[in-house]
Amino acid sequence: MKRLGFVMLEVITAIVIVSSLLLMINQAWVFKSSQQQRYDWIVDAEQLRLVATDFWAKNGAPPSTMADLFTEREIEQFRLPWLQQWQFAYNAEWLELSVVAPSSAQAGWLAQQIAGAFSRENEFVMPVWQPHAQSATSEIYLHRVEQTEKPYLNAMATELDMGLFDIINVNNLDMQRLTADNVRTDELEATSLKTTELFVTTLYAHDVITPTTSLQEVTNRLAEYVELWKECQLQGKCS
Repeated sequence: MKRLGFVMLEVITAIVIVSSLLLMINQAWVFKSSQQQRYDWIVDAEQLRLVATDFWAKNGAPPSTMADLFTEREIEQFRLPWLQQWQFAYNAEWLELSVVAPSSAQAGWLAQQIAGAFSRENEFVMPVWQPHAQSATSEIYLHRVEQTEKPYLNAMATELDMGLFDIINVNNLDMQRLTADNVRTDELEATSLKTTELFVTTLYAHDVITPTTSLQEVTNRLAEYVELWKECQLQGKCS
C-alpha cells in the first residue's frame, strides 16, 4: 500500500509537470499567433490603401466598397482587424477607410503602426487622399512595415522634425554626423571623436596624444627616470 501511494504521487506530479509545460507552450503559441495576426492586419491595411489609391487614379472616383477592389475570393482571404468589415466614407478631402476596434486603446495602437492613420475614440481611420493626375499611382507614404519588393517605401525622402518630441527604443543608429546639445549614453564606441571639453570619472585609453607629446611617451620617459633614480641610489649618490 505504501508503494502504491508513492506511485500515485509520482503520477500526479508527472501530470502536473506535463500540464504546466503544455500550458506554457500554448501561451507561447497564442502570443506568437497574436503577433503574427497583428502584423497581417498592418500588411493588409497598407495593401488596401494602395489598391484604393490606384483604383481612384484609374477610374477618377473613389471605391465605395471592398467589392470594387477585390474579388470575392480575395476578400475571403483578407485579414480584417478584429474581424470588423472595412467601412468606406468619402468627404471633400479624402476617402475614409475605417474599422471599429474593441477599445480606443486598440484603435490608437493600430493607428500608430500605419503612416497617416489616426484614431477617433474606438474607431481606427485610414485616409486615402485623392491622387494627383500627374502622379496618379504614386505611393506617398513611408511604410512602417518593410516593403521588400519596393525598397523606396522604406526610406525617408525629406527631413524629419520631431518638434521636441523623443525618438525612443532605438536598437541601432547609423549616421554620418551627430549634432546635439547633450548626449547621454552607457557606452560609446567611436573611430574618431572631436570635442572641446571632456569630463570623465575614469578614462581607459591605449594612448592619449596631445599637440606636444603623447601619454605613451610620457610613460616611457617616467620609466627611464625611475631606472636612473634606482641606479643613482645604488651608487649612493641619491637619497
